[in-house]
Amino acid sequence: MSFLVFVRILTFSSLIAVAIQGCGDGSGSAVTSVSTAVSNTVPVAKETGAITFSLKRNPTDLVAKTVGSSTLPTPTNIRVIVSNTDTGFKAIQDVAVSSITSVTIPVPVGTGYTVDAISYVLGNGKQILKYNNASGISVSTNVNTPVNIILQPISVSITPPNTVVAGNSFNLSFTKPSELFGFNCLNWGDSLITTASIQPTGANMVYGNQVSLNAPTETASGNLYFQMVFFINSNFLNSNELGDMYNWYFYYPNPTYGDTPVSMPYTLPGGGISLGITY
Repeated sequence: MSFLVFVRILTFSSLIAVAIQGCGDGSGSAVTSVSTAVSNTVPVAKETGAITFSLKRNPTDLVAKTVGSSTLPTPTNIRVIVSNTDTGFKAIQDVAVSSITSVTIPVPVGTGYTVDAISYVLGNGKQILKYNNASGISVSTNVNTPVNIILQPISVSITPPNTVVAGNSFNLSFTKPSELFGFNCLNWGDSLITTASIQPTGANMVYGNQVSLNAPTETASGNLYFQMVFFINSNFLNSNELGDMYNWYFYYPNPTYGDTPVSMPYTLPGGGISLGITY
């Protein structure tokens, strides 16, 4: 499920309300925003404004929700982060997709603003779905600056070797975008992975883009299967949420969404021992 995030930056000498409109199933039912957490430790400039968000379903998703081999669910919420690395300004707002509500986020006049938006399903934690951002935004006095963001599926990859001999070591590499954190959780073994859970059985915490593993010692050839659990970038959290980083997760491959399993065949060592026993 994609969403178009229309952001309008309005600058006046006083604050104005921020209208946040979400379109989920098209019913237009109003619900309360799930969070009004706003972090702004920078003094507000004399000229301030606000950002207007209009969240709308991507027209292509009205035809089909399938992207590649995956079928994503409808998000329940979208987190919007307004930040400026030059001034240290950051404001965070969670918006319920089916809501019609108003939120005010003060924005000092200036240049170099970035707006990040990440959709998720709120349940047993927050399951990340899609992301996109807009950067280089300038806020001028008495000028409306529209910014359009189309959320895109998260793109990650897991690359094992073509094959490995049972009992030997091998390197598993993976890529992830900047919206995901550096620590990841790896689930792997010689059985097909058919579920996605917050803490997969046999998971190992890994850091970076590569990990060295030892293939199990087997008496018959087979396949090894891999699944990564990624977490949200800490920059998208308020300071009081850093302990909840691992409650924001993204699975790949996710069998629930129809992702193709990532696997690697393993073979038995060549040769053997020829025994002659006299008794």
